[in-house]
Amino acid sequence: MCLLITQLATAPSIPDHWLEDFYSYNPDGAGVMYVEDGRLQVHKVVPTCAEDFIKLFRDHADGRECAIHLRWRTHGDINNENTHPYEVFGEDHKDGALWMMHNGVLATGNAMDTTKSDTWHFIRDYLRPMLEHDRRILFTYQFQEMLGKFIGNNRFTFLDASGQMVTINEEQGVRWGGRWMSNTYAWSAPLHLETKGALKITTTPLIETIAEIDLAEIPERPTYGVTGDPTQSWRWSDTVGANTYGYEDEYGDYVYAQAEALHEEIGELGLSVAFKQLDENVILDAITYYGEDVLWELVYQAHDGYITEQELVNTIRAAATEGTAQPTQPTHEQLGA
Repeated sequence: MCLLITQLATAPSIPDHWLEDFYSYNPDGAGVMYVEDGRLQVHKVVPTCAEDFIKLFRDHADGRECAIHLRWRTHGDINNENTHPYEVFGEDHKDGALWMMHNGVLATGNAMDTTKSDTWHFIRDYLRPMLEHDRRILFTYQFQEMLGKFIGNNRFTFLDASGQMVTINEEQGVRWGGRWMSNTYAWSAPLHLETKGALKITTTPLIETIAEIDLAEIPERPTYGVTGDPTQSWRWSDTVGANTYGYEDEYGDYVYAQAEALHEEIGELGLSVAFKQLDENVILDAITYYGEDVLWELVYQAHDGYITEQELVNTIRAAATEGTAQPTQPTHEQLGA
């Protein structure tokens, strides 16, 4: 059944007793995949004890943006070949390397070769034929939705040599300790993020109110026109006229483009619940209330696991209602700036 984890480089370090806990449920193989210096790096081990997995994690996962997998055998032999990640395409492929990890049990099975896993068969019989000629479809929302429905209660994480990572059926997992965890049954999942009996991890608290966001600490995201300085946002510009809320001038065009970009980014970050429940018009109204900077920060807080997708949806919807009812700029006090 396994445990699949994705994390950013900024995720807090995990104490050894949690790593021992992960291993105790999933002792049949462990692997890490990440991109470094333009190359996809893969490291695997078939551990004989928890210390083997802890060493793998400390050497290759700590402080890195990566995906981690621990195997609990359901199909195939226990060996390095059946340890995740699996190669979908190697470096010699025209589009470069692509590897994947899987959590779940696929209905397609492994009848053709019972020494191999269901994942190995699925790659050979489905993924390679589908992705051979145009890898780009893997990174489209439409393909991800189709694949997610086909595999049902399973999770896939893909990583290519350019650093693009996508998780299929991400909404089936949970956020914990600044990480995405593919399930709650293959580890001692806490009832709450902050505690679990004798095992404990320090996490960044969930944002409870929008006032807790310090705009000055938002990193620059030049590709999105976000500066981290609220005075540079369109929302506080002296040149924004009264008709901006009607989206009838160049500033209106700009903010609508930001709403479209935000919605697209939500989908590309794999926040599928939020992508389905929000649209550009709702995001547009939310921008008129909070400003673009705060909305971008909320999206990345959800991606990093510090707020849930539903909290993101609820916050944006509430802001959209306020923005529609009262199209006036929020004060800096409202935003905690």
